[in-house]
Amino acid sequence: MKRYHLVLLTFLVVAIGAILSLIINKAQHKIETIHCERYDIIPFDELNKAAGVDGGTITISLENTVYSLKEYSYLSRAPQYHLQIIDSLEVILTTNGEEYRVPVIAKDSYPAEISVKYEGQEIDNDSKIEVYQYELIDERFEVSATEKKNDVTQKLETVKLVDKVDTSQLGDQKISWHVSDGVNDTNFTVHVSVKENTENVGMNKDGIMELKYPHLESALVTRKRALPKDYVPELSFIPAKYSVSDGYRATPTVSNATTYLIDAMYEETGLWMFVTSSYCNYELQERLYTGYIAQYGQEAADRLSARPGTSEHQTGLVIDVVTPGGEMMKFKETKQSEWVNKNAHRFGFIVRYPEGKEDITGYMPEAWHLRYVGEDIAKKVYNSGLTYDEWYRDNFVNINMDE
Repeated sequence: MKRYHLVLLTFLVVAIGAILSLIINKAQHKIETIHCERYDIIPFDELNKAAGVDGGTITISLENTVYSLKEYSYLSRAPQYHLQIIDSLEVILTTNGEEYRVPVIAKDSYPAEISVKYEGQEIDNDSKIEVYQYELIDERFEVSATEKKNDVTQKLETVKLVDKVDTSQLGDQKISWHVSDGVNDTNFTVHVSVKENTENVGMNKDGIMELKYPHLESALVTRKRALPKDYVPELSFIPAKYSVSDGYRATPTVSNATTYLIDAMYEETGLWMFVTSSYCNYELQERLYTGYIAQYGQEAADRLSARPGTSEHQTGLVIDVVTPGGEMMKFKETKQSEWVNKNAHRFGFIVRYPEGKEDITGYMPEAWHLRYVGEDIAKKVYNSGLTYDEWYRDNFVNINMDE
């Protein structure tokens, strides 16, 4: 019996010694913290070195949730079994039943960058520009943002407009944008001084306001808001399938939108229509207007046609349409016109000179005259029930409708 007790005691002493040794060794086991950039990829041998072990099963603890290596690779969208660090976390290496937790501290030394172009030119943060009262400037800015991930630059789609300029108000203002990459916030500001147009900038020799930015899809062209005589937009041919003959041109955007418009009409109704007029340069408009005067007299010519420089056709943003074998002047009487009135805005077009609005637009009703203003504005104009002149006045600048 004494021998048995002696053996048992010896066993207990050895076991206790082994446990104490294990505790002491674990207590003395030094685990290093890994410091890296967000989106860096950490080699497995670096993890083993930091943990002081030769290897083991890897799991990841991120925001109090434990993932397998395969699950984490899917979460981080990194190649399978690559450890890409998307944020600070703990890597757990399990070997021989023991866990070794390696802290990984991720920093972000590459905040998102905002890039701003004004009138096509790159500008710096805190740049200063001057504009005149009531000028439309929003569309002059091109804004984008990028972030750097693991030496790869990626585009961000979350740039927010923070401060907007109201050009109806004189004085110093600012327009600002903000973007966040999840860690760092980046802001970009342009200081805008809105000045009174005391120098009659934008007025031509005939006393008519001349548009400074005629290329804008939102440009309002009226009898008192003319295009520069030498203005020629970028043009492309409208496919012959959609025109009464070859050779009709419009801006590339309008050419494409025209095909979408007519194709949609055909798919939804089985009806078709053709473009019968589109871009018209200053010289051609001058000949047309002179011809109307000779045929109908000055007063009638002004109702029927725009004076040279004041025709929307010069913008390249207009199409006149007609039914197959039909007459343009009778387009209003057709089913195509009915469909256009209800659906053109879906494709960025508005009926520019609606019936009963001659006192506002200055032109007789033209059901066939479709003006492209972009899908967003077209939908807003359509839903408002206003003419473009009225909608523009209420949303962009103050316009004297009696001019």
